[in-house]
Amino acid sequence: MQRLIKNTARRARRKLANLPALRWAWSDRYLLLLAIEAERAPQADPGDEFDCNNLEHLRYFRQTERWLSPEAFIAEARERIGAGLRLYTAVGDGVLLHYGWLVPMQERAQFPYVAQSYDFPDGTAVLFNAYTHPSARGSGLHERSMRRRVSDAARLPGIRHIYTAIESHNAPSRAVAARTGFRCAEVLYEISRVGAVRRGTMTPEEYFNTVEPRGRSFL
Repeated sequence: MQRLIKNTARRARRKLANLPALRWAWSDRYLLLLAIEAERAPQADPGDEFDCNNLEHLRYFRQTERWLSPEAFIAEARERIGAGLRLYTAVGDGVLLHYGWLVPMQERAQFPYVAQSYDFPDGTAVLFNAYTHPSARGSGLHERSMRRRVSDAARLPGIRHIYTAIESHNAPSRAVAARTGFRCAEVLYEISRVGAVRRGTMTPEEYFNTVEPRGRSFL
């Protein structure tokens, strides 16, 4: 029950922060770009429950957000897989319990959260868009999924770095990334004060010395 209350409060804060009027008037947004070197990637858990690009798993998707219907999810998943991306899924009791994406090689990404793009180093694979069904949260699926995707990415030809991006307020995902071995490589920010917007980048040292001193474990 306590976890449900925290998750509900977190979603409410996120929706409030995304209101255009509030974002225009007063908003501090920080996006942590986290990286792990391929040679330091952890091994996946033996016999984990994840399949890669199993199209049959798509039909077990259950809608939990109003903005993402089963039809939209399946269409987007098929399009991404057709473009070479890898989808990792776990199914249980007829429900898609978890999914997470891996881009085998990526040069640039656009991050709407801070309205900026980012150029990755050569030889970078990217993890993004991981989601666990509410009925399976707290079971470790997210962490096992991240370890599996990092492990697989590290074995791809030409991959030297694995990146992921996490919004600074997303404490659960940050904790999972830290346990997997990710460390902060750079921070993108957007700061708005009554319509005056500043965007840019910060080094991990700048961010954790001035914005979030208690988060230095990511250095």
